[in-house]
Amino acid sequence: MIHRVLSVTALTVRAAARSRMIHSLAVLLFLVLLVIPLTVKADGTLTGEIQLVLHLTLSLVGIILGIATLWAACAGISREIEDRRIRLVAVKPVRKGEIWFGKWLGLAILNAIFLVAVGFATWAYLSLKVPREKPGAEAGSGLHTRVLVGQQRVLPQPEDLGDAVQVRLDQVLARLSGEGDTVTDYDRGRILAFIQRQVLSERAVLNGGDTKTWTFQVPRTSRDAKGASVRVNVSPVSGIAVPEKGYWRIQADGASHEIDGVGLARTQGRIEVPFVLSDTDVQVIYTHPPGEQSILFDWERPIELLIPEKGFPENLSRALLLLFCRLAVLSALGLAAGTLFSFPVATFFSMAVLLLSFTGHYFIVSEKTDDRSPIVAVQHEESWLYEVGEALIVRLEAIAGPALRSNPFADLSDGILITGGALGEAAGLMLLYVAILGVISSLLLNRRELAA
Repeated sequence: MIHRVLSVTALTVRAAARSRMIHSLAVLLFLVLLVIPLTVKADGTLTGEIQLVLHLTLSLVGIILGIATLWAACAGISREIEDRRIRLVAVKPVRKGEIWFGKWLGLAILNAIFLVAVGFATWAYLSLKVPREKPGAEAGSGLHTRVLVGQQRVLPQPEDLGDAVQVRLDQVLARLSGEGDTVTDYDRGRILAFIQRQVLSERAVLNGGDTKTWTFQVPRTSRDAKGASVRVNVSPVSGIAVPEKGYWRIQADGASHEIDGVGLARTQGRIEVPFVLSDTDVQVIYTHPPGEQSILFDWERPIELLIPEKGFPENLSRALLLLFCRLAVLSALGLAAGTLFSFPVATFFSMAVLLLSFTGHYFIVSEKTDDRSPIVAVQHEESWLYEVGEALIVRLEAIAGPALRSNPFADLSDGILITGGALGEAAGLMLLYVAILGVISSLLLNRRELAA
């Protein structure tokens, strides 16, 4: 079986090597990797330029490869059925499932080749653009310690909202019920999420003299790490980027580090932790000076503990592997559509499913973070079309949401580590989706191939 699958894979790769589309794709990727680094200027600093180049270049590479993969996958089987070339393979002792998985593996190999080339090109650009830091030298722009590194992001422990959320939820539901409004489970979830954000936003405001404590649990894999830092995220609604004054204290393992009355603008919103994190708990305490303007922290991610764990080459490899898993799923989607429909219909169907998945995902995300209150929205009777559309979007989010949840190149350009858990989840989803689509396509391929 494996020999027959590999034979189909070799035929797919050989045909792609002679394809003009693959040649054009290689030229397009080369232009992207060449033009963007030469034209992007960002904020005038080397750190800002590197961050923008990494994000823009690799994101555009992902979009181009995604479209090309979907197009090639749709044509992979549908064109052969339409031209009846598949009968040359079907008359041989090759199962339909082996044809499907062989073509999928061929597309996966082509994507792997392109991604390896993109990785080497990115590393070559950084090697030429970024000067090496000398041992013992000061960090300077912080490029090597804040961008070209893989830092584990640790968020503070969730706040105990106590009964505040439940009391408000009961009040709202009682009022809506008294007004004769019907609250569905979906509406109840939106109202609950809104109240939680409301309470967290209120607690994110610190007035003069207020003190707030955040507690972090250091992962076991990150203990005994050096060079950790705390990044402060102040909400842009407050009108300033970072607190101008404040009293900070970081304590763990009996050690303590204090910064008194120093504006974080001088540290670019970062507080370096001068000691090794060898325990599980780290506390960060902030006291706002009396008489100062109120400060509004980001309610969702007020501060972050960033712990260096991996180097940039490994983090880049992980980001590209994450993209590879997504491209493999797109290949399976395109091949499944090509099995069921003709090439134009398969392409339209695949693009429509992909578009609905993206829009549905961001619709759900925006619903969860919408600042407009669902509590005072005018209740009305929705039509069956609205209910069907809402159910479709929610189900698409359940299927495609996990694959769209992370943004690897945003994290990569921000120096955030692509975790092994994220890679494991992406690989698991890839294998699951490919197996399901492959089995369904194999069952339907025989019927369509005979009818061709």
